Amino acid sequence: MRALLVVNTFATSTSEALRDVITAALSSELELDVIQTTGREHAIAIGARAGSEGYELVITLGGDGTINEVANGVLKSGKPAPLLAALPGGNANVFTRNMGYPNDPIEATSYLLAAIRQGRQTQVGVGHLITPTVSRYFLFNAGMGVDAAVLARMQERRDTGKMASDVTYAVLAAREMLHWVNRKNPVLTIGATRAHFALIVNLAPWSYLGNRPLNPASQAEHNTALDLYAPTKVTPSALLRFTRAIFSGKDLSNDDDVLTLHDQPTIDLVSRSPLWVQVDGEPLVQASDVSVRHIPAALSVLG
Repeated sequence: MRALLVVNTFATSTSEALRDVITAALSSELELDVIQTTGREHAIAIGARAGSEGYELVITLGGDGTINEVANGVLKSGKPAPLLAALPGGNANVFTRNMGYPNDPIEATSYLLAAIRQGRQTQVGVGHLITPTVSRYFLFNAGMGVDAAVLARMQERRDTGKMASDVTYAVLAAREMLHWVNRKNPVLTIGATRAHFALIVNLAPWSYLGNRPLNPASQAEHNTALDLYAPTKVTPSALLRFTRAIFSGKDLSNDDDVLTLHDQPTIDLVSRSPLWVQVDGEPLVQASDVSVRHIPAALSVLG
């Protein structure tokens, strides 16, 4: 099988030494080429060319942003899509773990080689988020408001050479809720409901804190469309209840202080003022109008 390994050595836990070990292992069973990304969105162009260049399989070694970019390139090319696979090389590695891979890159490589030998493939639906200026596919989650704003602040830290971690995310999220969210006057409108922020889940868990899954919409699976979780109140008692539910995976569909939707083909969000929007952990843009739709069985993923 002719395969391309796309490596992002800028990702949190990826290095040249790790790349070399994984390249050697994969080359024992694949006709492998290796390409290293040079910056943001480079992997989109790589994914767009992969099918026309004859690759049957594209593997990423990097974070969630790397596999997101490759998937976007593949989907936007409009050409026959190669198989995809993602090895963990970032901080959260949400998509890789959601596909059942170990979070250790060497163990994940062994898992991938077994999947190749056994022909294990999964048809994966994707989300498609559209604003007046951005069109982007996502694999596991999207968000508008608090989580996207926190990710934008974390990106600013990375751009200045500072480390980003789960602790950093938690601290920035607390600051965002305390200082920037208008707790008395929700700015988002979803259908007939007003909410403070929105989390959209295509494949659960939504994210991870260390080894702990965060599950505001635990029913989101490959064979369902989009789930939504949007708090309508952010009082201290409501926030404590939401936090406990996210860690435990408890169903909040009957909670009066949160809007939950399951298996939705489309979701539209309107804000009175521009809010940050993110997909798969990557902040994109500030927008007031966001439309999200689900595309079933859009990609074939090894795992």
